Amino acid sequence: MRSGKLGKVWNVESRLGQFASCVGPAAPQWRPNWRNEKSFGGGGLYDWGSHFIDQLWRLMWPAIPVRVFAQLRGNHWSGDCDDWNRVAIDFSDGAAGLMEINTITRLAPSRWRIDAEHGSLVGPHSAGFDTRKWGELDFHAGAGAAPERLALAGGGLDEAGIWRRFMGAMRGEAAVAVSGRSALPTMALLDAARRSSDTGEAVAIDATGWVLD
Repeated sequence: MRSGKLGKVWNVESRLGQFASCVGPAAPQWRPNWRNEKSFGGGGLYDWGSHFIDQLWRLMWPAIPVRVFAQLRGNHWSGDCDDWNRVAIDFSDGAAGLMEINTITRLAPSRWRIDAEHGSLVGPHSAGFDTRKWGELDFHAGAGAAPERLALAGGGLDEAGIWRRFMGAMRGEAAVAVSGRSALPTMALLDAARRSSDTGEAVAIDATGWVLD
């Protein structure tokens, strides 16, 4: 996107699909089903959804969110909070974003789908949540052209690096990898998604003061 290879981006879709609860590993001696309980912050929106929405608005920067419409449903794994959610975000440059966490499907969707002026990108599903697998993006220019596998982006912190930074910050030897301020825009989008689902209406977003840490 930064290189201009895609041209103007029209649509970005970020999805996770599986037929399994988000519960995952948990301490068996302490409420192992808490991720399916609303009072404990459960549900797919606050679980995977928080990370995917954070990625989405940062990916689209300097365009900023202007409107959110969301659907949250408890279908199979929980009647208390969402085991399926879809969040649509309108951006200031006219692009449309979609984030979906679907734990009730037997047909897992592509992890990424991006449609743009010069072509489309698609990234594969990974049952093991392999972030490098998710990063295997194929660019389709159309008109009979063979898909082009794009190089993985470099830089950034791996999981071990994040924890090293955390320990350094606790000791006063390094800055935290993720500041509290940088989480506020994502929290605003999560709150807007819940309001939208509760009311059945789109929620306007005022992102004029947001910064990209």
